Amino acid sequence: MRRLHLWLMLLLLLPSIAQAQSQLPPPVRTTYDDDLPMQQALNLYLPEQAAPPYPTILMIHGGGFLDGSLLTLSPLARAFQREGYAVVNITHRLAGQAVYPAPVEDAFCALAWVAVNAAAFDIDLARLFVLGESAGGYLATRLATEDTPEAYLTGCPNSTLANVRLRGVGVYFPTIDFNAEDFQPIGGALGNALFAGPDALRQPVTDERREQLAEINALNDIDAHAPPFLAIHGERDSLVPFTQSSLLVEALKAVDVPANLLLIPDADHGFAALIARGPGAEALAAALAFIRETLN
Repeated sequence: MRRLHLWLMLLLLLPSIAQAQSQLPPPVRTTYDDDLPMQQALNLYLPEQAAPPYPTILMIHGGGFLDGSLLTLSPLARAFQREGYAVVNITHRLAGQAVYPAPVEDAFCALAWVAVNAAAFDIDLARLFVLGESAGGYLATRLATEDTPEAYLTGCPNSTLANVRLRGVGVYFPTIDFNAEDFQPIGGALGNALFAGPDALRQPVTDERREQLAEINALNDIDAHAPPFLAIHGERDSLVPFTQSSLLVEALKAVDVPANLLLIPDADHGFAALIARGPGAEALAAALAFIRETLN
């Protein structure tokens, strides 16, 4: 009898659940580079009850440069869409498809797509943020701090970043310094894959590789021109130590860039899209507050 009662309650709730979901427009699927439409794709989420032009978030999934897709952060994209933001949720070439600098090139190419298509989709370039998790946090940081972005736009169909000035950056458990001692052996293994593909994951990290990884350290280009940052990290992250976020925030503060670190006790890696409860819900609330405060 109790099971029957639960099933009846579920049947009664299904229409309201479907109605709540239908209130959000479905994403617009397109590509920022037609050469590789499956690997260089984006989903554009536009808010329904918001006045255009829309404050917008460029969102970049994680996965250690080895995994991840447009589905990885879709619950998070929906959450921001529900709050009145447009979201450009992108994917990028993975280590099994292309090696460095492919993911950085893709991130900048996607940002250039936003710049060129802003008017068509009512995107407000004056209120543009970038948010990334894990490996995507590395790419988000590079987007915000790179001194020579044009170097990564060769071959991109939209090769201009005119009028693009990021208002802020949110990073969840980002990869920042592959060579950091407390990020070994994972940092070195990811660096091997980034430069030589997945088969290099278990290979020794050579001095030459460490030099390459030092050259792409996300801290290298940080200066006073960087936008405000919020870093979110679990204190018990078993993959990317929270010291990676600490390094980032300390470097930003050293040049007087507003930066804050939210450490979530007992949280491990990979909670960005788990927005219903726990660390994911806390992180979402913090990210929303950061964006709103930055815009005020």
